[in-house]
Amino acid sequence: MKKYVKIDTPENFDMTYIFDLKSKMSNFPYEQKYSIIFDFKKTKFLSSLGVGVLLYLNARTKKNNGEMRLINVNETIMNTFHLLGADQEVTISESEEIPAGWEEVIF
Repeated sequence: MKKYVKIDTPENFDMTYIFDLKSKMSNFPYEQKYSIIFDFKKTKFLSSLGVGVLLYLNARTKKNNGEMRLINVNETIMNTFHLLGADQEVTISESEEIPAGWEEVIF
């Protein structure tokens, strides 16, 4: 069974949130092969720096045999990822699609 951590993102995924996320992720147990699911249900704005941070976290998670997914992504943010070519790097879903057999852990 694959274990994952779910992170609910705020309305604005901007510099303020990135500092909070950086602090939280500094203690993330990457070596335990956890996957990360970012829930964009509330998010209306994603800065370009936010895209970069997500790509960095995706690479770090993959390096440790984990996986990162973005769920409940609205069309505007989906288009941003597509224009930057980042949609080829990260699994993105417009719905709350969590794979069968995945178990949520609290971080």
